[in-house]
Parts: sequence; structure tokens; C-alpha cells
Amino acid sequence: MEMSLLKFFVTPWLNALSDPEEAQAHLFETLITRYRKTEYGQTYRAADIETIDEFREKFPVATFSDFVPFITKVKKGQWNALLTEEPLEWGKTRGTTGPSKVIPFTEAEIEERFMCGPRCLMNYVYRTGDTSLFDGYILLFVYPSVGGTESHEETKQNYGYSSGIYTQHISQKVGVNLVYTVDELNALGTSRSTTESKIRLEYIYKKSCDLNVTAVVGIAQLLLLFGRMTRKNHGIYPKDMWKSPLLVTSSLPGVHARYNPSLKAMYNYRDLRDIYGATEGFYAQQLDERPYCFPNYDYYLFEVQIGKKTKMLYEMKKGERGNLIVSSRLLPRYRIGDIIKCFGEGGIVCIGREKHFHRMKYWWDRFMGYSL
Repeated sequence: MEMSLLKFFVTPWLNALSDPEEAQAHLFETLITRYRKTEYGQTYRAADIETIDEFREKFPVATFSDFVPFITKVKKGQWNALLTEEPLEWGKTRGTTGPSKVIPFTEAEIEERFMCGPRCLMNYVYRTGDTSLFDGYILLFVYPSVGGTESHEETKQNYGYSSGIYTQHISQKVGVNLVYTVDELNALGTSRSTTESKIRLEYIYKKSCDLNVTAVVGIAQLLLLFGRMTRKNHGIYPKDMWKSPLLVTSSLPGVHARYNPSLKAMYNYRDLRDIYGATEGFYAQQLDERPYCFPNYDYYLFEVQIGKKTKMLYEMKKGERGNLIVSSRLLPRYRIGDIIKCFGEGGIVCIGREKHFHRMKYWWDRFMGYSL
């Protein structure tokens, strides 16, 4: 792969990390221009807002339930309630932290995922110079891009799982060798039922067992499940099929602490890299050997609420913990429900959800050595 293509993905991120305040100020101008065109933005007089401070004063911090009435209007065809263009896809969350949500994706947002999604892998190759990763096959662990339909009055939306939707669009634009396509995955079933999951994992095994798989990318829970399945059904682990692949994981807090031993035993990976994101976006990814993620300041406006005070994410100090607030093309000042911890020099880790149980669990995991 050409070095120029690697730089295309990585350089804007690195530049933003070098001066996050400037990057966030520049991004704000883009976001507020979009918000001025939506019904939601007009509700909070976005046209009168010129600075980030004014934005934080006039736009409320909102949970997903606050956006539901506007998303419902989008489903009915009134897409300017929250968007500046008609949605291209609808993504469904897996519901691991609460009820499943269905979220619209516009063409611009899919382009955003195209830039942010591959960054972790591209950055690894860029920093290490290990271009041999692209000589082999990349194995993706994702869910189907087709999951069902929803009807609202005279409109109907087809929705899928966000990981499958992202992968389908990204794989069409990034020239890499994939073990299987998302269309193949869709043909095996479109739900997350145990039966269909087993069928998909067995299919992935048969497709990949004789290939030179150099990187495994995807949802950490599926990587762990696949390792258990190959051991149970075939008497081998992934490490017996492939030679030290790179692992790029997502969706599992504590992957470097609690789950690292299991993943190492199953895959004997060369390196482990992590991505921090959700259905709503790819927020951050690992920069280097440090087990922390570094924010995509060029695509998302980040704030953090620590106690009763709210400040910009780049103002966090080492050791501080707080609730993450993200402004994106779709959702302004969205409190996503995650607690993050700052490890200094811009590095953060999602340590759990906001609920009291998760706070207690974090301290127990710290005591047991399962969390950073």
C-alpha cells in the first residue's frame, strides 16, 4: 500500500492531536453551520451562536431519549429535523447497554466512518512500516448490514447493524483482501441469535482456516467467542491457523487488562490495538504501544462532565474521570453514557457506563487488576 494512502488516513488525526484546541475550534465552525439548518438547531437558536462557549451555554446536554422525537420525524421523511441531507442507511445498536436504538446515517457520515474506521490499522502500518499486513487477508468480525425493517406512516426503513454497514462501505473503498464480504455474512442470517451466530462463526472458520490471515479486526466479544468455538468444535485455537496476526478490537472496555490474557492465548497476536466507538461514531483509537485511545478531534467535538462541571476533553488532567459528551454531525452535545478516564498526554480509556453498578464494578476490577 502506498505511503501516501496511509498518510491520507493518519495525518489529519495526528495534526489534530498536536493542537486539539485549534482542531476543535475549526470543527465547531463546521458543526454549528450544519446545526443552523436543522429543526433541532433552530430550536436552540443556532443562528445566533458564534463561539463554542455560546454553544455550550445555549445547547443542552442531551441523552438519546431527547433526540428520539426528532429521529422519529426523520423516519417519517422530515429529515431536516436533525439532518442536513437525506439518510442513506439506518443503523441498529446491539443493545448491550440498554434498548436497541436505530440511528440514521447520511452519505457525509458514512464518509466520516470511512476516514475514522481504518485509522487504527493504517496508523499501525504507518508507524511500524509493516506493510506485510496487506499481503495477507484481513478477517473482520462484524454483524450483518441487514437486520430488518421499520415502518412509519407512509415510509419504511431498512436497518442493519452499524458494524456491518460501516464495513460494507469501507471495504468498497479501501483496497484490502477480506476473508469474506458483508453480503456473504448477510446470507447466513440477519439476527444476533445464538443459532445464527454459531452458523456465521463456523462459516468464518471454513473460509479462513487455510488462508494467510495477517490482521483480525472487529468486535472483541466476537473474537473471544470465535476462539472458544474453534477450540470446542475443531480442537484448535486461531493461533494454530495463523501466524501472529495483528488484533484490532472494539466495543469492550478493559480489553488491554481483563481480556488481554485470553486473546493472547487464543491468537498469539503480534500486537493488540483498540478502537473506542459506538454506533454513533468512531471516537478514538490507539496511537502506539500505550494501552489508551486518542480522540478524533478533527471529526467530533468532545466535552467531559466531571462532577457538576463541564469542560473540553483536551482540558482533562491525568487521573480525572468523567462523563463523555460528544457533538457530531447528527447529535449535538450527546451524553453517550460512558465514563472515561484520562491517562495524560491526551490518552483516554472508557472504563464503563454511567450506572452506579458500573462505577462499583470499575473499582472492583481495578482491585483485581482487570482495569487500567
